[in-house]
Amino acid sequence: KSMIIQFPDAAHGQDSQDGASPAHWAALFGHMEVLQALADEGVRLDATIESSGMQPIHWAATHGHTDIVRFLLEKGCDVDATDIKRTTALVIAAQYDHSVLVFFLAKHRADITKLDDCNDSALHWAAYKGNQQTAALLHYLGLPADAADAYGSTPLHLAASRNAPHVIEYLIDEHTDKPEQLVGLKDNKGRTALDIAKERGHNLAAR
Repeated sequence: KSMIIQFPDAAHGQDSQDGASPAHWAALFGHMEVLQALADEGVRLDATIESSGMQPIHWAATHGHTDIVRFLLEKGCDVDATDIKRTTALVIAAQYDHSVLVFFLAKHRADITKLDDCNDSALHWAAYKGNQQTAALLHYLGLPADAADAYGSTPLHLAASRNAPHVIEYLIDEHTDKPEQLVGLKDNKGRTALDIAKERGHNLAAR
């Protein structure tokens, strides 16, 4: 913080490696005091890294810093800001199993239905990462378990590909109408989730 006061021009700079701003680093490591000092200096808290399109809110989401995200939103940052892969902070929070942050973002009107550049939802990512708690939350909030991405993969296909039995069990159990219909869905290569589990030697997922 004292460095910012002494050298205010540095607060508006970028690092040479990936073009991240001081606000990105403060958000990543959860340094609220530094972020506040940057805001006081008029630093843009929605600065975008050219190569990735990521803003500080995306970096904060990787570590689940709900307090930082709240601060950024209070300062006018877009809750649905996307990077070059059309990934939102909510999707990143789902990838890293930060269910508290996912809930916070949804409560603050984040669009949970936004899809990335492969048409994957936050639920697809939670399932792929084996994050059962976050997957359950997203499904409860309304994301469908039978939605297909650009490859025809449902969250169940992705959970099977990564051998995430708890997610698989949850998705099937919660598809109360016709669980056999969910299990029978095929991706663009004609594979069911069970086919993928067997193909990859995931015996546990195939049971």
